[in-house]
Amino acid sequence: MNKLRVLMPVLAALAFGGCALVDIALDATPLPAVERTPTPLINIAALPTLPKLAAEPTEAADNDGSPAPVQNPEAIQYDNDPDIFRDYPGDDFSAEKGSAVRIRGTVEGVGQYSFELVSPGSKLAVVCDDGCFLTDPAKLTVPFSAVENGGEVIVYGATDPDDAAKVIADLIVVRKKKAAVRWERKEDLYLPNGFYYSEYRLDGAPTLNPLSFTTEDEALDVAEKLAERLKLTLAERNDFAYGMYGEIYSVGTEYANPTNRAVGRPTRAQISVYSNAYEFFKTWIPYVNAPYDHLWGILNYGGDWFLPTRLTVDINPDPAVDEIVFSDRAIMSQLNYDRAYGYIRTFGYSILNYNLFYFYERAGDGCGFAISRTDYPLGFDEILFAQPRPYAELNPFYSDYLIGFFGKRGGDWYYGEISADAPVYY
Repeated sequence: MNKLRVLMPVLAALAFGGCALVDIALDATPLPAVERTPTPLINIAALPTLPKLAAEPTEAADNDGSPAPVQNPEAIQYDNDPDIFRDYPGDDFSAEKGSAVRIRGTVEGVGQYSFELVSPGSKLAVVCDDGCFLTDPAKLTVPFSAVENGGEVIVYGATDPDDAAKVIADLIVVRKKKAAVRWERKEDLYLPNGFYYSEYRLDGAPTLNPLSFTTEDEALDVAEKLAERLKLTLAERNDFAYGMYGEIYSVGTEYANPTNRAVGRPTRAQISVYSNAYEFFKTWIPYVNAPYDHLWGILNYGGDWFLPTRLTVDINPDPAVDEIVFSDRAIMSQLNYDRAYGYIRTFGYSILNYNLFYFYERAGDGCGFAISRTDYPLGFDEILFAQPRPYAELNPFYSDYLIGFFGKRGGDWYYGEISADAPVYY
């Protein structure tokens, strides 16, 4: 995962959506409509999505020859060369129940989402529950199978409220680097009848404010496509927010404030799910203040409800700096959907022509999309999702019958679309 360093003086500004990336000064004044942000000035190597992408060159000057903007020290910053092991500040562990933990050691006795951690002077049981996720040193998300006997790991989490020798992990960082994507292009994805997929390789990175991009050989009329998208609507996702019998679902977050954590859970917030104002399910997820949405609302499909969430961990002990590592997690009818169905993560849930839709990442296969819970692998290293402003234009575009997105394979940018035939009424 990528490294965000948010200095304390700008936390109030971030609460209102103002943020900036490397070489982009934080300025509350809206940019004039004529100005454009060349995407290469964004550190594409560290866009705040998973996994980390290959680095884009950063231009030393703007296209008009003027010097590049001076980096604002109070802006969000992204790490060009993340290595959690290299930058590890040292252990923080006290043998107390329900206390925050940061500890490095060697793995023994790997079990089902658990193992023993051996470090100088201690031996701890580590449990990776439904709120836990894993990365490699470069913050690329990996599956639990990356934990191997004899391997070195760093664990962030908290000791169990009832057992100081047991750690409930929020984040496990494995020494082993993430494996490359194994994917072979297929001529036909065999989508359901009436669904279509198309992708276009771009000549380079998109530009923003306003969004624009160029496809190879100008295969797509980009201006016309973007204008057509503005005419589309997204209404069906709201209709699928209700249960089979008309139940009204809602979600609440408690203990999200780091200064007001629940006893025994110093690193997590409680997520509660309500049906007609009756709480029937709650879970705990790693949660720190960050310029991202942690919840995207309930979506119902096929008798199940889905709640996409974002897990966030601050790995920097400096109280003036938040270094956020994060991943995505979906809950389906009280079940860890990602773990149950073998995903590293699923994200971007919506309804496409009355069918459940989401993006996903699987170990080895990279990122793709699913329709009605059937996977369609695309072999992307990354599908851009949940970017904060001013880079929200890189996020997927959603409508009832078309979803567009940007992705990368290696150093190549792509624009992809999944579309469906709209119903014809006579």
